[in-house]
Amino acid sequence: MTNVFFKPWVGENYKTTGFNGKRILVLGESCYCGECPGCAEYDTAGNLIPFEKEDGKDFEKCRDKIPDVVNGFLAYTEGESKDWSMKTYRCFTDVFMGHKCTPEETKAFWNSFVLYNYIQTALEKPRVSKEPWQWETGKKPFFEVLAEYNPDVIIVWGKELWNNMPTGFRIDDSFKNRWNDGLRYYNNGKRDIPTYACYHPSTYPTNFNDEDTLCFRRLLER
Repeated sequence: MTNVFFKPWVGENYKTTGFNGKRILVLGESCYCGECPGCAEYDTAGNLIPFEKEDGKDFEKCRDKIPDVVNGFLAYTEGESKDWSMKTYRCFTDVFMGHKCTPEETKAFWNSFVLYNYIQTALEKPRVSKEPWQWETGKKPFFEVLAEYNPDVIIVWGKELWNNMPTGFRIDDSFKNRWNDGLRYYNNGKRDIPTYACYHPSTYPTNFNDEDTLCFRRLLER
């Protein structure tokens, strides 16, 4: 994955049992860091430009941002840390499972799938405007991740990300999300992978009978 800057979280059981025998790729939008903007740079062809230590910053360590945040979240759910208030991860877990999960259930769930963020340059904070080039440079790394992990299913967080992903996909209108968009199929060079978009978990109400809960179940039964 030569053009991926932020490495994905890969659950320890992803390649063996996955989630009920399914390999799931969960696709988030972006990482946040106000310390060193410009940590990942891409050329006009969408290729990652090699990076070096700069002003005391080791960008190689930054590449583990996603696994570090997930490990912090799991430590929080187990009572090992009080520093993580991870509403987004908590809500996704509970809505996907359809009930408020125990720490044990949460850990087992997160160890079953891959989490990857589409935009490969850090944003300063949530809900800031993205530049067109940030969406554009996410394309090549995205397909590299699909080729590397070959998921059975992709779950996309949020309408904005959904609207800015690559085009040219096959659509199945027999399976629609809450925005009435059909199921997409992205090809990774091996097969077409069904792709479904849900609410961004940070926007979920406290409701375990959400429409997405039912769609997740249907999606995994296909």
